[in-house]
Amino acid sequence: RTAEDIDAALSAGVDAIGFVLVPSVRQVDVATARALASRVAGRAQTVGVFRTLDPDALALAAEAGMDRAQGVLDGVVVGPRVLPVLADGPDLVAAAAALPAPQLLVDGPDPGAGETVDWGRISTLAQARPVVLAGGLTPQNVARAIETVRPAGVDVSSGIERIRGVKDADLILAFTLAARAASAPLERT
Repeated sequence: RTAEDIDAALSAGVDAIGFVLVPSVRQVDVATARALASRVAGRAQTVGVFRTLDPDALALAAEAGMDRAQGVLDGVVVGPRVLPVLADGPDLVAAAAALPAPQLLVDGPDPGAGETVDWGRISTLAQARPVVLAGGLTPQNVARAIETVRPAGVDVSSGIERIRGVKDADLILAFTLAARAASAPLERT
């Protein structure tokens, strides 16, 4: 939401930065998102974050200058700019099989609520296709999550906040360092 957040994320070496473009304590308006995204200037991917990804949301992400948009699909065709979000649950593997997307983001049962997913179930899915793991991740548990699931990436929001809606540079760095350290041995295998 702020230039300081962007600078902290870039200094930590993140691969992508999300901008919440829907009503939320974390929401940024389109003009702010565009200005902050320009600050990223190709050093990381920018992602417009939505609960539901419909054609209007995709247009809003483009207007905000986002590289990609993520959300639960609603009338949007999967493409390179779309990162579909699936909620964890007993029907996750079947739902993923029905979705012809090259990559998925798997979140908790209520996407965006910061609830931890069933890492065992996600691990099975991640063996078959690239999965970005989200839901309840923190600097303290991200290494264990990566070692268990072996995801293509991890996504965090509330786990790097000092108070709800306010990012913390130290937590951003701690999360990124823990994720990179856990990923390094996996990249060598």
